[in-house]
Amino acid sequence: MPEHKISPILLGGLAIVIVAGALTGYQYYKNNPDSATPTPSPTATAEATATPAATATPVAKVTDANVTWLSKPEKLASAPAIFDKGEVYETAALANAENIAYKVGTDGTQDIILMFGPALGLGGTANMTLLKTGASSYDLIKANSSMLYDDNGKYEYELPLKKGAVTENATKKYASITEPEKLTVDGVTADLSAQYFSQAMFDFREEVDGAKRTDTKIDETPYGDVYHETNGSGDTVYSALVLRRFDGLVVYYDLPRTFITDDSVLQATWKDGKKNSDTFRIDGSSGCGHARGITIIASGSLDGLAAVGTTSKGETLYGFTDNNNAIVKSYYEAMNGEYYDQAKGDNVKITVEEWQAKHGLVVYKDGLNRLVVITNTTYGVNAECGKPVVYLYPTETTPVSVKVGANVTVSEPAYNNGWNVTAHPNGTLVMGNGAEYPNLFWEGTGHGSYPEITKGFVVKTANIEATLRDHLKQLGLNAQETADFLEFWMPEMPTTPYTRVSWLNTREMDELAPLTVSPKPDTSIRVFLDYEGLEVPIALPAQKLSAVPRHGFTLVEWGGLLRR
Repeated sequence: MPEHKISPILLGGLAIVIVAGALTGYQYYKNNPDSATPTPSPTATAEATATPAATATPVAKVTDANVTWLSKPEKLASAPAIFDKGEVYETAALANAENIAYKVGTDGTQDIILMFGPALGLGGTANMTLLKTGASSYDLIKANSSMLYDDNGKYEYELPLKKGAVTENATKKYASITEPEKLTVDGVTADLSAQYFSQAMFDFREEVDGAKRTDTKIDETPYGDVYHETNGSGDTVYSALVLRRFDGLVVYYDLPRTFITDDSVLQATWKDGKKNSDTFRIDGSSGCGHARGITIIASGSLDGLAAVGTTSKGETLYGFTDNNNAIVKSYYEAMNGEYYDQAKGDNVKITVEEWQAKHGLVVYKDGLNRLVVITNTTYGVNAECGKPVVYLYPTETTPVSVKVGANVTVSEPAYNNGWNVTAHPNGTLVMGNGAEYPNLFWEGTGHGSYPEITKGFVVKTANIEATLRDHLKQLGLNAQETADFLEFWMPEMPTTPYTRVSWLNTREMDELAPLTVSPKPDTSIRVFLDYEGLEVPIALPAQKLSAVPRHGFTLVEWGGLLRR
């Protein structure tokens, strides 16, 4: 693939994370500890009493009455037929969806089935926990099903459940597969990581990107075993903690980092006594926001590192003593020897010596003794997110307030901790001073996590405008919104022979950078373009694009990933 010159990565509508070598799911593991029979000692003249070895106290598992979980899920020949087919079915991209189901346990004499519904976005599918109540009837356990309902308990996208085949069960809940917000792992407290699509994922792959998995069991908890998952090879690898639930799904956890504030400023004092004021990130070297894992030094060795400061919590911060260190060189080369100067609004050259003098790359040891690499985003690969365009279409002239779940740095009109506008049915927005705007725009850094790009389209760049126009129509944008999108994004498209195009949907964007709108829109359409220039085409599963019908007060937002 071609090298990309990346300054701030600007995202329309939200601040998010693009992490090279993004984290995938987790393999199902079955432990088979070796057993050995000790060789008896020669008979002694005096009989000795052996001291029994200490036995670890078994971890008490969370259980549910009459429920038994299988040691290994059993794949079903076909998924339960729980959806009606019709216009809504087609609109919601259910048609031809690769619905997969497993028997994962039993509740008394009834089978518990884990079903994966249609992919409603980039990163994954809906996880549905079903209880088989008859030959072809099921209870849908809402409390243990992901991505099915909105905050008001309404079925997402109005996906049609087949009458007589499935009953929504809002009272039953399996405690044993309801993971906690906090979990003790190897003596330290870990927090449930932010998820971009569904809270739990399912992946039994033996290999990832051609490399054998290296997951290592590190602890047992009441909710299942916890593994240390690493991806990649080389001097640094991507690391995460995964809890394998009893139903086979996995959930990500990580240790809290209270010395990095919500605005990403590292709370630390350097050896020269100066307080740090720069922003840092812990999840890689590009993008914005955060993901489910961290970058660590694979060797776990402090060789080549020296103390350069202390965090507000007392942890030692280390810097690299050699600017020719392979890790230093890889990060410096990734930023093309320059950083984005916010004041100048442009890239500025910086030598590796200058970059390291400004603490461009710092390391600390966390509670699990991992050497975590954190990068300076003030002087490095930055991740400013911007060019969101938000349209409001009420059914009648209405005062509307809008807030963005992000640190807004640039906006039009002025954000002032939120916008308060008078919105007209034709989309015109009027400020208190009488100024009129066609939409709202902002730039900033949010706190959501970015999905792994697993689907999309690979097209000839010569056809990119026609492709984007067609996709935007499928995603529900009207002619004016599409024209505005193309006016901004076409000049940013790659010049390589091919372009990879992927789209985030409304639910994913709501997870990444939520909008708080009052009154609440009846319909929200948020789309986000992730793209990449390619010298040669790659194989990539195609996304199924769909739109929700507009009705009532409608909000529309478009954006994309801007590489420079």
